[in-house]
Amino acid sequence: SDESVVAGVLLKLNFVVTDVTGGMCTPLEGARVDVWHADAEGVYSGVDGAEDLMFLRGYQLTDEDGRATFLTVYPGWYPGRACPSAV
Repeated sequence: SDESVVAGVLLKLNFVVTDVTGGMCTPLEGARVDVWHADAEGVYSGVDGAEDLMFLRGYQLTDEDGRATFLTVYPGWYPGRACPSAV
């Protein structure tokens, strides 16, 4: 919301939305796809101390192929987020 830039690893998210009515997978044009995720410290915009900010969130409508693509930043490993341990 303030056009600031923070360090991070770019992440490209590709979504394909289909209508499966009748057993067919037909691309669904005009579907709204929302993305909202935390930053590297676990902070989500719009809530809990960041109410006046808007970052790492947005939406797109799918194209004629049912696709929506977002370029965002990988949120990292903040406290409370766990990854599977190697055995």
